[in-house]
Amino acid sequence: MRLKVEYLCHPGKAREHNEDGILVHLRFIRDERGGEEIEVGNSPVTIAVADGVGGAEAGEVASEFVLKTLAEMSARSAEEVIEVLRACQKELEVHARSFLEKVQMASTVAGIVFQEGKGIVFNVGDSRVYQERFGYLVRISKDHSVVERLVEAGVISPEETRNHPQRHIITSAIGVEDGDFEIFVREIPVSMGDRFLICSDGLWEMLSEEEMEACLRSEEPLSSYFERAMERGGTDNISIVLVRVLG
Repeated sequence: MRLKVEYLCHPGKAREHNEDGILVHLRFIRDERGGEEIEVGNSPVTIAVADGVGGAEAGEVASEFVLKTLAEMSARSAEEVIEVLRACQKELEVHARSFLEKVQMASTVAGIVFQEGKGIVFNVGDSRVYQERFGYLVRISKDHSVVERLVEAGVISPEETRNHPQRHIITSAIGVEDGDFEIFVREIPVSMGDRFLICSDGLWEMLSEEEMEACLRSEEPLSSYFERAMERGGTDNISIVLVRVLG
């Protein structure tokens, strides 16, 4: 199975530092845009986005640590991915203690472990994974956030989350001590022609799912997603990865 991967990681308009990061197989990426093709052979290929938690110290350190830790994993099942993420949580807590001035390191993460014919989707926090098939875009990750819980409880509608005053509050992140640590993992079949969009909230808070679906349908370049987000204000770091399964 071959993957065509396009990626873009940018600080946006409002932030001085870029706390986002991207993992494309074994390579950590920040403040770059580009693309490549990857062959999925006997070893799994992990592609992911991490977002250092806003307001926490050294978010950029946390996101890089999480992605570089994931680059070393060779998980082949949902259970093994959960084990790796739990280990990553503990390792980041230990790592944070070595930086006395950076004790609040934390990061969201979302991605896919690609293997022949299947993918293991995972996320912690509110970075997202979408799948496009036959022209329709579907979110296949699950936000760990206050507004997601309100939607599940029937208190608000999905449309109301975009302007809700608590929309930025997440309920799970790698590195947060003494708090809930939720992991979403799901195994899915992967077929030739499938496309996956992995992004931080800097993209999906600026563009609706309908807009992202329209971009995919019209085969717009990755830069157009970024330009639209910047036109809307670019209020956060923006990380976008588009993966096409070539066969």
